[in-house]
Amino acid sequence: MNTRNLSKLTLLYVEDDTQTAGEFSEFLESIVKTLYVAQNGQQGLELFKKFKPDIVLTDIQMPVMNGLEMSKIIRETDSRVPIFVITAYSDFKYTGKAIDIGLDGYILKPVQFKKFLSKLEIAATHIINYRELEESKKLLEEYKRAVDVSSIVSKTDTRGVITYANDEFCKISGYSRDELIGSSHNIVRHENITAGFYKDLWETIRQKKVWKGKIQNRRKDGSSYFVKSVIVPILDKNDEISEYIALRDDVTELEELNTHLEKRVEEETQKNRKNDKEYIKTLNSILDHSPNPVVIYDGTIVKYANSKFINLTTLQKDEVVNHEFDLETLFEDKAGTITSLKDVELSCPVNKVSISLNLRRNIYNLHIDKIYFKDNKQYTMYTFNNITMLEYQQLKIDSYNAQLSSYIDDKYAKVAEYKSLKIEIEPKNVIDTERIKDIGATHSEKIDCKTFIEQIGSTVIDKIEEFQENVNDAMFILYELENSDTATIFSKIGVIVQDFYEFQRIIDSLATFPVIVKTFNNIANFLTGIKIEQLEDSMKRAMLITILIATLKDLEIWIDTIFIQSSAEDIHFLDETFLSNSLQLEALFNDAVIESDDGLEFF
Repeated sequence: MNTRNLSKLTLLYVEDDTQTAGEFSEFLESIVKTLYVAQNGQQGLELFKKFKPDIVLTDIQMPVMNGLEMSKIIRETDSRVPIFVITAYSDFKYTGKAIDIGLDGYILKPVQFKKFLSKLEIAATHIINYRELEESKKLLEEYKRAVDVSSIVSKTDTRGVITYANDEFCKISGYSRDELIGSSHNIVRHENITAGFYKDLWETIRQKKVWKGKIQNRRKDGSSYFVKSVIVPILDKNDEISEYIALRDDVTELEELNTHLEKRVEEETQKNRKNDKEYIKTLNSILDHSPNPVVIYDGTIVKYANSKFINLTTLQKDEVVNHEFDLETLFEDKAGTITSLKDVELSCPVNKVSISLNLRRNIYNLHIDKIYFKDNKQYTMYTFNNITMLEYQQLKIDSYNAQLSSYIDDKYAKVAEYKSLKIEIEPKNVIDTERIKDIGATHSEKIDCKTFIEQIGSTVIDKIEEFQENVNDAMFILYELENSDTATIFSKIGVIVQDFYEFQRIIDSLATFPVIVKTFNNIANFLTGIKIEQLEDSMKRAMLITILIATLKDLEIWIDTIFIQSSAEDIHFLDETFLSNSLQLEALFNDAVIESDDGLEFF
């Protein structure tokens, strides 16, 4: 017999016969959560008042107070607790009294345990169900209270007649609850809201769908208020609509503020349009000198585009301005970027788009401004801020962190193993800081890109595109090696060495970047001497490829920033980064650390 529900409840057992009570108590204790035992009705009543048991089981004939007298007093204080009488009397002379008291069962001795347990379990199930129902009702009441104090709430029947209105509805509308209940929502309908609006609303909710929207209503005094509304059809057990519940938030202040701002914008726009010709002239002058690509666009026709934006396309300026142009064709479908202007969020500080330029992928943050011209049309000005370097540096940091974390964990595991074997560990080699200074003797003079380009002339610039293609080719080889085995990587070392020596030669021809030249020379020399056994460690292989890719990524940024964009204030802005890549590679395979004068580790 299943007694799952009984095991959750407490039971009061009243029996004056000591032997019977002892035997039956042992059985009852095994099926209920807690058992209370009394020897007469008076003790049973005291235990009931103290512990409030869930079920009462009592004999009839007992000293001091019999079971029926006790049951009558209990029933007067608690109408729900199940009370069962268990007795040896078979003449049923007490049946009438038991019925009058409202007892739940009459069990004859000797007890038939299967029937007895069935009655108790049924009673226990009713108790559990009742408690769950009460908890659900309490929870619903709390939900209702929370909604009532925070929202404007009303209910209507299927004809739209109001059947419930909370205090917030009465407060905002100016009507009393008696005035609202029994009326339709036409009582607060504003004349600005068309019949078609309400027709669409009713068509939606009658299809058992939720309706959401903003509504302008009218107070009793004739003034307006705005609410953001959600109307939900409530379905009965037959899946038919029984009523509608509407939850609303007061957005009057926000709507009035928007109206005020729109009026101010319109006033300022009209004022600006009087001087539109001068405005356009000034705007064009500013945007032409902008370091960022800028386009003014109505979604179809380009009103203006500066030269930086034209460079993003494969067209001429006269093929773009005042012509139809699909801005989204520039956007690449890459992870973490948007491909549609519909996805641009005005309130979001970063809207990333990916655009390829000169065989190189660039990441831009798309900034939006609304502007007007004398044709009375609203245009959107899109400004593309190049954040490629920031994105790459973050990826580089994340990659290094992941690789170093794994590598360090592996090293610590090996150290722990050595210590457990009591093997003395040799101290790591330390790269002398003075050697770093010798390798990294950096520039002493700050030169901006534009000045540098003027100094070297156009001859070198003409070779930059070919230089970029060579870097891209080398990058492609490294990407293919990311998940390769030891033999494959070792077989490609010679090709990579040739590429790095070639990059060293090209950079050296500029006669201005000794640190970067030294970096590529060091890496090429290091790779020349690497042995296949050194690549057996999978973590070292992975970090080798990561550092080489990072170095070429830095080289791409260096080429683009100095020779293409000419935007850096100092042409040596990446010298230390290149040097760091070289030192990291050497430290990785020599198991060395680099210390500064103050004892802090560089790597």
